[in-house]
Amino acid sequence: MYRKAGEFPAPIEHDIPISEEARRYYTSGAPFLYKRLPFWLASLVDRIALVLLPLLIVIVPATRMVAPLYQWRMRSRIYRWYGALMTLERAMLANPDQNEREELFKQLEAIENSVNSLILPLAFADQQYVLREHIAMVRARMNALSGASAPPSASMA
Repeated sequence: MYRKAGEFPAPIEHDIPISEEARRYYTSGAPFLYKRLPFWLASLVDRIALVLLPLLIVIVPATRMVAPLYQWRMRSRIYRWYGALMTLERAMLANPDQNEREELFKQLEAIENSVNSLILPLAFADQQYVLREHIAMVRARMNALSGASAPPSASMA
């Protein structure tokens, strides 16, 4: 049987109902990429877009969180020493005996050595220097509280 031009394929329903995709094709035509590109390339671009778009939706907000997370991580490496420094200073304010004072000075020396060996990016060097100044300030306060019986202060590095 011969068909007339434009009769096949056509959206004429016979025994089998037309799917929604076929109905959309017949009403609006082929998709944009399939009109402009070869079928294999349009299909490849369509599949890549299907994978990349959801990834971009997840990756773009995630990259905006990376910088603040990095800054928080670097600052936490500095700020954790402030807790130890405050504990040390409070222990010194409790009027310890001579052996406890020597132990507190050893702890202060250990904190200072750890801070001096801390490796940070240059963007955080100012905070590291401020921490070193605070360590020197705590050492001076501990020396003043302990009087003349304090061990000699360590040199600042």
